[in-house]
Amino acid sequence: MRYYKYVRMQDQVFVFRVHKAVQACKAMAILKYRSRWEDALDDAYFHIIKNFDDSKGSLEHYAMSIVSTIYLNKYSKEVGSETVLEIESERKAMESVRVSNPYDDLLDALEEEGTDYDEEIHQCIKYLLPLFIKDYEMFRSKDSSDRKMKYSGLFDMFSFKVISSAVKILADDYYDDAKYINTLSKNCHVKNFKEDRYKSSLDKTLSYISRIDDIVRCKAIGVKRKKYAYLIDIVDVLSKIFSMFYDKEGVAQREIDGVPIYCSLSGQILLSKDELFETLEREIVGTLLALRTNLKVLNYERGKELVVTSTRVYEPEVIIQMFQAGVHIPMKKLMIGRVIR
Repeated sequence: MRYYKYVRMQDQVFVFRVHKAVQACKAMAILKYRSRWEDALDDAYFHIIKNFDDSKGSLEHYAMSIVSTIYLNKYSKEVGSETVLEIESERKAMESVRVSNPYDDLLDALEEEGTDYDEEIHQCIKYLLPLFIKDYEMFRSKDSSDRKMKYSGLFDMFSFKVISSAVKILADDYYDDAKYINTLSKNCHVKNFKEDRYKSSLDKTLSYISRIDDIVRCKAIGVKRKKYAYLIDIVDVLSKIFSMFYDKEGVAQREIDGVPIYCSLSGQILLSKDELFETLEREIVGTLLALRTNLKVLNYERGKELVVTSTRVYEPEVIIQMFQAGVHIPMKKLMIGRVIR
């Protein structure tokens, strides 16, 4: 197949992909066109370069269709089983023993270039994701009046060609996902609390010493009052919320180019599970303490557990509204041992 006859005519990566798709039809061309199989592949190859676009569907399927009909059976002949076996044997022999020639080196270089190019596009998409979630309308319309975000430095990191490809993929394939997550984030009503919100709810009458199973040891530091302790298991709560809203097909997540996109309870848009869990913890702890001002923080180990105190013998269950669902936050009652004074 005269690959280099056309290689300068269009984008090398696209040309190479067409070359591979047509070469995959070699056995079929030999069976259909016998001695004219190379001419058939060349003509099919040139036809695909001139006529293929995304509306044609899969490049491989399109190539198979063109190769099988390029001469409209003009050179087709019946082929016996012995000939078929001979062709297949030759094909397998060529696959097992690759003869080095100048064409091989350039094909390898083009294949490597295509891989690098795809990786660049993927990295560009990853970089653009936070911007795309907010600017999805601009990505589709290409109208600067729709722009909400800043893009300084983008063209210093990626070429125009890579950026153009990444924007097209995002706009064509992920517009609905971006619109969904962006709309969802605007309808979240939980407050985005700071990490140190719990400090404003610290217990000023007891000081935490340790906990062994369900028994808490404390030291009195203020006015003596009868207190009861409750445990909120942060790990269990986060796992429960993730399985409810963020697992596959969850209401608060979408996937764009293989990257999960999460919407937190306060509408924060996040690109990693770790970041999501950190944000959810702040939101849940902050909301819990804001809803129940009588609860005081005795001990807080971030990412692990929260121990609170109350003057109530039985503390009513806490329910937090999340994505139009009421989620119960379990509180396990602990025993406060003899208080050290």
